[in-house]
Amino acid sequence: MTAPVNILLVDDQPRNLDVLEAVLSSPGYRLVRADSANAALLALLDEEFAAIVLDIKMPGMSGPELAQIIKQRERTRHIPILFLTAHTQGERLLHVEHVPARTARLAQWPDSVAPAVLSALLAAGMERPWSHQRAAIDLATAGRHVVIATGTASGKSLGYLTPVLSAASEGAATPGLRGATAIYLAPTKALAADQLARIEAMAVPGVRAATYDGDTPPDERRFPEVVGAFRDGRILARLGFDRVFGRGERRDTVPFIVFSRD
Repeated sequence: MTAPVNILLVDDQPRNLDVLEAVLSSPGYRLVRADSANAALLALLDEEFAAIVLDIKMPGMSGPELAQIIKQRERTRHIPILFLTAHTQGERLLHVEHVPARTARLAQWPDSVAPAVLSALLAAGMERPWSHQRAAIDLATAGRHVVIATGTASGKSLGYLTPVLSAASEGAATPGLRGATAIYLAPTKALAADQLARIEAMAVPGVRAATYDGDTPPDERRFPEVVGAFRDGRILARLGFDRVFGRGERRDTVPFIVFSRD
């Protein structure tokens, strides 16, 4: 049987600690209470913790001050910290932390990028990908499942667009082949429209993209005519995968399925 993981609860109010214990109570957790920053530091010296739930406003040493000490120590800097607090209407801003900029880590475009796609990328001013984009491109091209969990405006879209458009472009240029088909499942119609606009702006020869939602004309919904299908996940969920894409051979022509949260 797997041993429960330790979670440190830090709050100067016993009632708040009681509430946290009630909420987090689970056979998989061992909850350790600390009613001050000093008590928390002593607990961290004695035991290993998987996570810390930390009150921001405490007498003496505040939660952010304690967190700074924890992150400075080699043994504890890796522990994730969740800040919690109760505040009045006039105390909206509780803490400001300045995170220094990090130097961008760039890579080279891989040989797997189709010439037409590479030309579109270079024309748009994207001379080199970031390292996480290159890693995603390589994995997707190799047929591996990929999850990109980076911040907003960090170039996640390019991580899937590059291999998808390359596969579609190269297939379309081969006699007798129509190219690969990609399915992009978006949580909203607006997000799907944004992705569609980006693909159309790249204007890669041989690549056709279309949306599939409640406003899509019947002729546009016919699967064999769609090379790159960018669809609203809510509509797709209601219709069902089999109804939209059929069975057997049709599914085999869909090498890329992309899910988006934002």
